[in-house]
Amino acid sequence: MLTPLLLILPVLAGRQVTLDEALSLAADHSPMNAVADGAVREAEARANGVRSNLGPVVNLQGSVLWWDDVSEASVISGDPCAGLDSLYQGMCEELIGGFTAPILLREARTESFQAKATQPLSPLYQVFQGWKATRSLADAARADADATQSQVATDVVDAYLQTLKVQELAKVADEGIKTLEAHAARGQAFYDAGMIGRNEVLQIQVALSNLGVDKKRAEVGIRMLERRLAQVTGVGDPDLVPAPLDLDADRLPPLEVPDDAIATQIRHTPQIRAMEAKVEAARAGRRAAEADRLPQLAGIANYERYWGLGEMSESEQWYLGLGLNWDVWAWGKKHYAAAEAAARVDQAEAGLKAMQDGLALQARSACEDAGLAREVLRATGVSRTQAEENLRIVTAKFEAHTAAATDLLEAQTLAIKARADEVGALYDDVIAVARAQRALGLPVDPLAGIVLSSPSETGP
Repeated sequence: MLTPLLLILPVLAGRQVTLDEALSLAADHSPMNAVADGAVREAEARANGVRSNLGPVVNLQGSVLWWDDVSEASVISGDPCAGLDSLYQGMCEELIGGFTAPILLREARTESFQAKATQPLSPLYQVFQGWKATRSLADAARADADATQSQVATDVVDAYLQTLKVQELAKVADEGIKTLEAHAARGQAFYDAGMIGRNEVLQIQVALSNLGVDKKRAEVGIRMLERRLAQVTGVGDPDLVPAPLDLDADRLPPLEVPDDAIATQIRHTPQIRAMEAKVEAARAGRRAAEADRLPQLAGIANYERYWGLGEMSESEQWYLGLGLNWDVWAWGKKHYAAAEAAARVDQAEAGLKAMQDGLALQARSACEDAGLAREVLRATGVSRTQAEENLRIVTAKFEAHTAAATDLLEAQTLAIKARADEVGALYDDVIAVARAQRALGLPVDPLAGIVLSSPSETGP
């Protein structure tokens, strides 16, 4: 009896795209890429915001005020010269005459303008380290975005090739069904002629019925594959179907990955680059926390201009100066902040070492899987040749009435399985190459293969 082997119906006509087009769609529309790009913009804005603290802060203030009345003051009230004789009265009036009029203190409307610039001096080192920390985190965000793009590209390649794989398996299944239908017609003729029993005809018919059930199941499976491809590309088009690829087991992409080249290659992976940037950010943060213990010295420049304040006030003034602020005692707050920053450095450095070891292991595993897939493909090619020859021999015996229908069905099942295994192994090989490329931090392009050189071959 035939074993169900993903006997899938051919994909219905839809919006056909090449692999490069699918990757381009994912780069533009994938929600994962959009989230990663947003994180990059956020980190860059934060770094630019910290950098702005390196320059002076200029503050402008102005006001216009309307008061209930004019404010005046008199220096001398009354007439102090009234009781003097005429000789002294004249002299008195001449002497104090200018002080008897009211002095304007404030007009009914006053205006003011102030410009103040504050430039941090000793905090510049702390701000600079803070900027280096946020700049490194922006670098980490960009590396994380590269890792996300690589993951999305791998998912697209996987969905694309899995769909093509099922389409090819469908073709294998259809060929098997046509052959089995021919055997069924021939078996019926043999039965009508009394050459075989009814049970042998029924065995062939049951096998065909099982294939019909497999087709119904395949219709659901193929729609799910199309939806998955639409999902990973981010376009949401349920009719997105991949264009066929010219894959040949005899013309496989190269796969040359010396074991000693893996440790060197993974240093360039976006995950390692992101972690290295986070380590540098932690170190800069530690230096900034240590510098926060020092006195905070700033330069100050101030200019003020007033209108409507009368004769007793300065209408314009300015000054330059220095401001000092130092928290000499805060119950160890800054000490513990520096200790916390130092602990983050230790964590980041340990995390980097663990990531390097883990990614090296993952890369070796992915390369081993790719190599194994290549060996499986070669083995399935040999098995297919042998299964097809076996089917040819059994078919000739069945037609010569020297082999039972059971033998024919077993040979047919073996041939279909061998052909399906080879098709599956071919696409699995290319998918494994894509996964190995991602693990090694290479551009995801499975048709280009992988060619790495040993460190001794590339020089110091």
